[in-house]
Amino acid sequence: GDEVEEEPFIPLAIQMRMSSMLTYLMCETGKIPLTTSEAVSIIGLKYKMLPERKKILTLEINEHFAENCRKSLADSRGDFVHLDRALPTIYPPLKWVSPRWGGYFSRKTNLVRFTSDPSSTQSILKFTNLKKVCTSLDILGGLPWRVNRKVFQVMEKVWQSGGGIGEIPLNMKTPDYQKRRTDEVTEKLLKEEHALRCEFLLKFNIAKSYLNVEKFFFPHNMDFRGRVYPISPHLNHMGPDFNRGVLEFYEGRRLGERGLYWLKMHFANKFGQDKLQLDERVAYSEAHMELVHKMAADPFKHTQWMEAEDCWQCLAAAFELSAAMKSSKPEEHISHLHVHQDGSCNGLQHYAALGRDTEAGREVNLAQTDRPGDVYSAVARKVAEVIEIDSEDPDHPDH
Repeated sequence: GDEVEEEPFIPLAIQMRMSSMLTYLMCETGKIPLTTSEAVSIIGLKYKMLPERKKILTLEINEHFAENCRKSLADSRGDFVHLDRALPTIYPPLKWVSPRWGGYFSRKTNLVRFTSDPSSTQSILKFTNLKKVCTSLDILGGLPWRVNRKVFQVMEKVWQSGGGIGEIPLNMKTPDYQKRRTDEVTEKLLKEEHALRCEFLLKFNIAKSYLNVEKFFFPHNMDFRGRVYPISPHLNHMGPDFNRGVLEFYEGRRLGERGLYWLKMHFANKFGQDKLQLDERVAYSEAHMELVHKMAADPFKHTQWMEAEDCWQCLAAAFELSAAMKSSKPEEHISHLHVHQDGSCNGLQHYAALGRDTEAGREVNLAQTDRPGDVYSAVARKVAEVIEIDSEDPDHPDH
């Protein structure tokens, strides 16, 4: 069952003839109604002149059809057709049984993501004991998730009100955006905003379509280094702030004393206090508990969470912490929030550990210190020192 499948060889001339026939059929059969008695092709053929009097045939999408697609995409309430990409599953993923079989039941997926020709690497994986790796991926993929309804409702209201907060771009339908189109805004900036809007709407509409799904799952695979990732590319818990803020665990757990401690620390982290000592972060959250309750009760009146770098995770933490602290026994609160922990420059952590480098170890938080290390700030200070020395050297070429 693990044998490597040979890709069928098709001569180039036959590939070109097949492509020509498929293109012709697509142009002939893909039509949209223009009037009650007239239809036009979605895709048309057009010759384009190149330098040196060369002529090529191009495919052009009907502008009327393209405009309708743009309008449908801009309307978050309209029908939305997801790209043919892997989505979260509403059932536990298929267990990995071979390098080419697992994750999805009806979608061919590789265990390892390759950057080069996969056929040679697949043959190596055949003779590798992958049982522990597959078990790990099955455990990660079998963890059920759900949409954080409170956070999503705020996101939806922000989008419908015009956007422009967090990772939510400006909504094309608002007067502010229409005014921007008439102002002196560069075409490049408008295209960048359009790309951000398309990316956001992909994630937003996927989250919306799973809003009433009781629980869903993210099948996982790994890259050539052994790092594991959810296969679903647009909406997953390892994505940016929007993704992490709108998702939560399906199965809640009692906080307990330690869990409440970490929840307070998590809020402080997301509220921009991640350079304090751990106990100081917890104390910061406790000192600002009244603000936490206000933001959770009315996030559009008390908008301090919008100033946070990870504003959606900050809002999700405020909702959860407020609910816990308002209960009669905060330690008994059932929490669904996920608290992320990450290494500090993992590559440098390995180099510092291998080289027994005490100074580098402190900067990447491998050693006990009063304050969290920040290797980027440390490098910036070193560069500033070198610049200062060079600026005082009259013989330096850049003086």
